[in-house]
Amino acid sequence: PGVMLGSAAQRLMRHYAVKPGNRAAVMAANPDGYRVALDLLEAGVDVALLADPRPGGSGGELADDLRAKGVRIVQGQFEEARGKSHVAAVKIVGEWVSCDLAVVSVGYAPMWQLPCHAGAKLSYDEDTAQFSLTLPDAAIGAAGGVTGLFSANAVTASAQSAAQTALARLGKDNREITPVLDDEAALANFELPINAHPRGKDFIDRDEDLQVKDLQNAVKEGYSELELVKRFSTVGMGPSQGRHSALATARTVAKATNRKVAEVGVTTARPPFAPETLGVLSGHHHPAERRSALHQEHIRLGADMRPVGAWRRPYFYGPKADAKRLIEEEVHAVRNGVGVLDVSTLGGLEVRGPDAGEFLNRIYTMAYKKQPVGRCRYCLMTNEMGTVIDDGVAYRLAEDLYYVTATTGAVARVYSDMLFW
Repeated sequence: PGVMLGSAAQRLMRHYAVKPGNRAAVMAANPDGYRVALDLLEAGVDVALLADPRPGGSGGELADDLRAKGVRIVQGQFEEARGKSHVAAVKIVGEWVSCDLAVVSVGYAPMWQLPCHAGAKLSYDEDTAQFSLTLPDAAIGAAGGVTGLFSANAVTASAQSAAQTALARLGKDNREITPVLDDEAALANFELPINAHPRGKDFIDRDEDLQVKDLQNAVKEGYSELELVKRFSTVGMGPSQGRHSALATARTVAKATNRKVAEVGVTTARPPFAPETLGVLSGHHHPAERRSALHQEHIRLGADMRPVGAWRRPYFYGPKADAKRLIEEEVHAVRNGVGVLDVSTLGGLEVRGPDAGEFLNRIYTMAYKKQPVGRCRYCLMTNEMGTVIDDGVAYRLAEDLYYVTATTGAVARVYSDMLFW
């Protein structure tokens, strides 16, 4: 606790009016990092020190503003942090600086997940240490940070350009589209060295609790390709799907395999891109229906069709208001005369093979191995707890062939259990 990204600190302050700490140390390798320090001061946080890891790095006017407010700026990076339940100090260039807030702002990675799902390609620029997107076709547009633009003016201009491009595709705007340039784009990222901590933990994927050494071990085991490193170590498989760890993972694997980040690439993020409510994923309110060959005839005779498993079977015939009387009449007719029942919805399973009888002995509670051909025998099936789950009849049609019935609602489970065993 107490260690966070610069964007997280700004969100707490700007969106929720929350003061993220009392005394902060900031590591900044781009103009936004300096702006974070200024925002912290505005929120009443004492900024003890700003460390810029870039050789000869300069914050320009932003650095001058910080110095004017009494903030010390040094060249270097966070080397170590200490504290038990909360950060208490960070080590910078051999100096321990007491703080309860350590803020890091050294670069960005575009939100490439959705464009890549649509077919966009991701490449890496070694000079600017940034990923960039190549869109698959003119049907997809992008603007802002996802295209490698970071200053407010450039982001606004890119949004206007994307809108103009979309209008041009619709034949609404034929003006020439001017490419958007960003003076801060080359300063946005810094390829911070990633090294294994000599004593403590150095998490590279906080979702999966993975450290630098875990990725290095994966490479030592022979998994040099990033997709294989991912599957061996589970990096990028957590809730963030690699949003926080993709760039650091690519750099670590590139260093371990003596390759460039552009050659290593990144892994494919799996959808959904953001959490989904269960309601979005829900299907129809009613399951699919199965109907017998006599279904329409039952309807013609006025049957009240009721669900039995996935099937619809007649409950009684006639108006619902007279259900009790009609059911009693049917019972009386069958007891004193004859009734016809459509049992075509019952399950019919064919069990064939030299061990068919032995198989049924193990599936059902009765004995079928010595059952005479041409005879039928009751079937009773229980689960592992001894609870009755289905019954039916087994007809032995030949030495190696049985025809077994199952109830309408349970035949799918019986069939599945037979396949399992």
